[in-house]
Amino acid sequence: MHLRRFAIVFLILAGCGTSPDVHYRNGRLLQKQGKLTEAMREAEAGLRAEPSWRFRILKADILLARSDINAAKALLASPQLPPDSESLARLRMALGYAEYLTSNYSGAEQLLQQASQTAKPLGLPLLDATIENRVGLVEVQQGRMDAAEQTFRHVIEVGAAQHDPYLASTAEHNLGFLFENAFRFEDAIYWFEKASAMFHELGNMNSYYVALGNLGTCYLRLGDLDQGLADLQQAADHARQVPDRFSEQLWIGNSGSVLYDRGDLPRAAEKFKQALDIAQSHDKNEKNLSGWWYYSLASVSIDLGKFDEAEAYNKEALSRRQAIGNHSDFYPRVNEAHIAAGRKDPQAEALYRGLVAEYREGMNPVPMLEAQAGLAGLLAAKGEWEHADAQFRATLTYLESQRAALARADNRMTYLAKLIRFYDRYINFLVDRGQPERALEVAESSRARVLDERLESKPAHALVQAARMRELARSSHSVFLS
Repeated sequence: MHLRRFAIVFLILAGCGTSPDVHYRNGRLLQKQGKLTEAMREAEAGLRAEPSWRFRILKADILLARSDINAAKALLASPQLPPDSESLARLRMALGYAEYLTSNYSGAEQLLQQASQTAKPLGLPLLDATIENRVGLVEVQQGRMDAAEQTFRHVIEVGAAQHDPYLASTAEHNLGFLFENAFRFEDAIYWFEKASAMFHELGNMNSYYVALGNLGTCYLRLGDLDQGLADLQQAADHARQVPDRFSEQLWIGNSGSVLYDRGDLPRAAEKFKQALDIAQSHDKNEKNLSGWWYYSLASVSIDLGKFDEAEAYNKEALSRRQAIGNHSDFYPRVNEAHIAAGRKDPQAEALYRGLVAEYREGMNPVPMLEAQAGLAGLLAAKGEWEHADAQFRATLTYLESQRAALARADNRMTYLAKLIRFYDRYINFLVDRGQPERALEVAESSRARVLDERLESKPAHALVQAARMRELARSSHSVFLS
């Protein structure tokens, strides 16, 4: 009799299935643990049982963690708002993070502020801190580095007080990300190692390998190529297994960028080709990163004097960057001028001058530095010594006038590499002109300037800001966590 009753109860429970509340709790926990596939299964099962806002937002958060921004936005698009305050706060937080990932920082800040205002009366400290963590990322983007550091440290405290090691470790990682982009690599390594150890202990292997990839970039920047490349390779291998094609190409391409800055052109080209293949296999219509890898391959070919090959790569880069808009085609257009100069094409000077004349406030100043320096080098190659010297001096004036913009962290990595190359060109020019004293003066000036730019940001120095999701991946060689 008792067995029969047990069987009947079992059948009733089996028929009822898992409750939506359990699906939701499981989904949120799995998302924190970085188990996105399992988390998505819980979110979709919950949606089938209860087609509510909370499951739509959960699914969107998972999509954002996978960098599937368009799908997340489409899922959240609705003229009707959630009826409860917690879901409304989470909706605004998700939408704000989506804007952040698409580089709309002012829009992201506004939505996150709304999310915070909605969440505050609820008395949910972990929700408040999760929103605050994303606010910290926006603060980094906007150059408010002191505020961002305070934000991340506060999130760490809240995570510890609320016994949420996942949130605390994520904020520790983002503190490392902040220091990396401020060129404080030793500080960054401390926080990345601290976060990665906890991620490993918690079994959040996706976040662990993100931290490992960022550690690799720090080691590369400090000159430890063996350790840096080994860490980046491990991160790329894990991303391939997950699979996370976006992160895989990122780690491989980032190692190529550092190798390029260090003059190891053959190995850099190999990495850029691998990253490009992955980008195209993931999404043949993707234009942002694939355009950057094409541009990077064109740059390698220019440095090797392979101008036909450079032109072919650069055309691909140009078509993709022009499709994006927002002046992101400036990099490959500068390469067009470099290719023309390398071929001794009479149009090269006009191309450089056209780029210089086109520059407007608010545009990325780093490729403009390349255009100015390229024009000076071209004039020197043509034997127009006085004009070349005047152009080099004009570029120095430009550097000073654009200092704050050039020092932004979304420009900073590429800026320092271009800055060093510019000073090398100018010093060689002065030596060739028989002006060793001036060459020594410029050499000392360049050492002081590069050292100054590498120092942590203080009131007397330029502001340091962090990067857009895709642009940051490209130029700062690092990844944040939300």
